[in-house]
Amino acid sequence: PTTRDRYDCTGKTPYTIEEIKPGKIWQVTYDMEDKTLTSKAAKEEAKAFGMDPTDEKYQEKCRKAAALLGEDVLEVANKDFETAKYWYNKETLTGEEIFEAGPSSLKTFVVKLNNGSLLLYAPVRIRDEVGFGDWLASLGPVEWIVVASSYHTLNIKAAAERFPDAKIIGAPAAEDKLNFINGLIRKKFDYRCTDKTELLAVNSILEKEGVKLHYVVGDVACNAIIAIAHNIAIECDLVYGHHDGEGFFHLSKEEFRKFDPKHWGLRLFRFL
Repeated sequence: PTTRDRYDCTGKTPYTIEEIKPGKIWQVTYDMEDKTLTSKAAKEEAKAFGMDPTDEKYQEKCRKAAALLGEDVLEVANKDFETAKYWYNKETLTGEEIFEAGPSSLKTFVVKLNNGSLLLYAPVRIRDEVGFGDWLASLGPVEWIVVASSYHTLNIKAAAERFPDAKIIGAPAAEDKLNFINGLIRKKFDYRCTDKTELLAVNSILEKEGVKLHYVVGDVACNAIIAIAHNIAIECDLVYGHHDGEGFFHLSKEEFRKFDPKHWGLRLFRFL
């Protein structure tokens, strides 16, 4: 793969597993390199999107947002700019430095269905070197793969090849992307979430197993699919902030207020 993970860089496991609902749902956090710190092309792309943290316009926008939360937050933001400048200006990073600077983390959810099989929501890379593949196999056979967002297709090809009999659910935009790289064994998704008839058909099967899928009609940016699994909502690319007004991503308001230096990149993204 073109994007290295923690194992590639340090030899350590890239996975953190949290059981969300005992015996039913597991959240897996997968740590990869942040390409905007290691790739010149990625830095240029970020700059084109107005997301270069060393740019004065970017910083001014972040300062205004940080100031709304207090002078202490603004002070932290200014320190984060210095951290960003340090890492962005480094020509090369060692494997350890890549993760010292801060990883890019993806989350996948493993759902055990009522019949004992598994549904993978937004699957990540499955590495056997650290026992992740064996752990997954110990939970049950993978029968379903949900392409939760058309932006998150990096690991779908590998998942489809590893589980060739698994039914894949997603949007036409993601299907087109994967076919461009010959990433689908059957050349098409088994169910397109944008088709009401097909969505009804797949839900008629999955609801008996404890899962119902909802396509966000009108979401032309991500084509997101929400899964209600055993009464727990699972989403991708839809909800970034918390109801308390300060928490975001996986950080609660309390965690945010600790101003952990390692979260500098997350904070700047939140301010932007």
